[in-house]
Amino acid sequence: MKVVVVGAGMAGNALVDELLNLDSSLDIHLFGEEKTPTYNRIYLTDVLSGKKLPTQLLLKNYQRFEEEGVKLHLGQRVERIFPESKKFITSQGKMYSYDKLVIATGSLPNVPPIDGLDKRGVFFFRDLENV
Repeated sequence: MKVVVVGAGMAGNALVDELLNLDSSLDIHLFGEEKTPTYNRIYLTDVLSGKKLPTQLLLKNYQRFEEEGVKLHLGQRVERIFPESKKFITSQGKMYSYDKLVIATGSLPNVPPIDGLDKRGVFFFRDLENV
């Protein structure tokens, strides 16, 4: 059975781990918009300050995903899902199929209405690319 998990963050990674524990024969594909495998966002400030390297935040490296048989599709945002045909299309224009699909994309930051948020040089950091 081909299981697609949309969202390669901590929630998606936890789900993949549970699926592997339940049935290691599943054909699991993990899609993420970011180009980096799952990492712990809590320590982004440590990367910004130079206390940690980005690789030190990874929950799993590429090799571990490969050893577990999980196919990574990083840097691919799922743009549109067609549930009736069990297919979806990514930001790269590629069409994929699935037997089961789980959306584990997390949440968006809650940004309070503060004057000046639209000014040059003001930004948020939520992922490694921002840092």
